[in-house]
Amino acid sequence: AQRGAFVDLGALDVMQIFGRAGRPQFDTSGEGIIITQHAKLAHYLQMLLMQKPIESQFVSKLCDPLCAEVALGTVTSVREAVVWLSYTYLYVRMSRNPLAYGVPFDRPERDPALAQWRAELIGSMAKRLDAARLIRYHAPSGSLDPTQIGRTASHFYLSVSSIEAFADHWHERASEADILHTLCCASEFSQMKVREEEMDELEQMAADCR
Repeated sequence: AQRGAFVDLGALDVMQIFGRAGRPQFDTSGEGIIITQHAKLAHYLQMLLMQKPIESQFVSKLCDPLCAEVALGTVTSVREAVVWLSYTYLYVRMSRNPLAYGVPFDRPERDPALAQWRAELIGSMAKRLDAARLIRYHAPSGSLDPTQIGRTASHFYLSVSSIEAFADHWHERASEADILHTLCCASEFSQMKVREEEMDELEQMAADCR
């Protein structure tokens, strides 16, 4: 939806789909079929046979689960968040392939468990959440306390980027059009796609809009 067109499935998508072939506890094997153009056959064969390691994408969305953990009360400080991060696939891949995650080349020698690096990563995410008023972050003590906005966002699965968009666009004198525009800026709507049969009506609405 972000590109407005069809794109080839990536390695992660293919492995996710094929990983669901067969019924657990009932089947000992599963079968997946890729239907594609002959020109792209080599691409998928290479993807499945070479088995390239899948890197974690958790860093790009780390703020959202961190906010949820703070809202639940399972993480109350940077120290606890660092331990929580050690249970993730991100930490596994970060330890094995640090350069792919922006870890300096000499950092693993000085910080073998990447504890300080994880603390800095959590600290930067906590500052962003604090700026959005989703949590209260006290840097000297490292405490992480939830706010009512953070609990609401976590309960309704609202992303941090959406809350930031609401804060940027909302004002006391907002009209109905301003409110609708603010809602449309929410990242939760980024996957919506316009159907071809809707284009005529949308073009008519766009022509009538002032």
